[in-house]
Amino acid sequence: MNVYIVADGGEQTGLGHIIRTSSLVQEYEKKQYSVVYLIKKNDKVIKYLNSAELKYLICDSNEGYIGFINDQVNSDDILFIDSYELSDTELQVISSNCRLSVCIDDNAQRQYNCDFIVNGNGHAPDLIFETSSKTKCLLGYNYLLLRDQFQISKVEFSPLIRTMLVTLGGADINGYTIRVLKALHKFNGKIHCVIGPGFKESTIQSIVEIASSDKRIELIINPENIAEVMKNADAAISAGGSSLYELVSMRIPTVTILQAENQRNIVNHLDHYGVVKYIGDFDVLSENELINELEMFIKSRELRKRMYENATRLDLGSGAMNVVKVITDYLKEV
Repeated sequence: MNVYIVADGGEQTGLGHIIRTSSLVQEYEKKQYSVVYLIKKNDKVIKYLNSAELKYLICDSNEGYIGFINDQVNSDDILFIDSYELSDTELQVISSNCRLSVCIDDNAQRQYNCDFIVNGNGHAPDLIFETSSKTKCLLGYNYLLLRDQFQISKVEFSPLIRTMLVTLGGADINGYTIRVLKALHKFNGKIHCVIGPGFKESTIQSIVEIASSDKRIELIINPENIAEVMKNADAAISAGGSSLYELVSMRIPTVTILQAENQRNIVNHLDHYGVVKYIGDFDVLSENELINELEMFIKSRELRKRMYENATRLDLGSGAMNVVKVITDYLKEV
């Protein structure tokens, strides 16, 4: 039995789906299983998979992607699917060709005909899923997919922000990192700015230009271990994707700014728990509003202390292990 993963990734969708499913690779490799990504040809995705030493097979033709998946996966295999790009019909076709199919979901906005649905978001138990009668749902933070490095790395609270981390995902498809760096012009500490493997060259060039004339800014390009980078920060500015969960798991007080609508429920739920501070949407916030919100966050030790304390009570570290255990136990019974 092999394990395969189908996950979206690229310039428009970013790398969040690829990154979160890599937590499953870690867990299955502990059990001596071979795990392989089945991907469309995309330089950004291939670059990341190579840097993370993840196995993959490439479909050279997007039109033949479904046939390519079915050719690789057989009736004894497990297939994880983390994709918005596949239609409901395509999802059903590839799900019926394997021993067990697992769909990773965010917002319950499609029909699922699979064996398991995994949605590790805090709001997931409140969603209504359209599924077949056989489908089992693994919902909530107990099934949140985070890589091993975030289970062991935690930070201590710092009253002063000596180092601010700016991390807007593996791709930052809209180039919002540039706006954030400019908005921090009054900040007196160090700024660690992460440039992910999916960043556009034009965005990278603009960031490098800003950093070249600002000694506060240190650029961190395609870090192998992002948890080590986060561990050196006293606070962070993040978008609403997987990075936000990673920061919360490490108890780092974080300002979040929404850059994609499908992240809204995630941001709202974490903001409700008081573990992040949501300050608005990138496409709505004016430059002055962004500057003022960041300055208030930096100055408010009490707010950041509460966020840190709330994060210590939120366990986000065991989701991938729990998912793999449930599936392994299920296969023993059927």
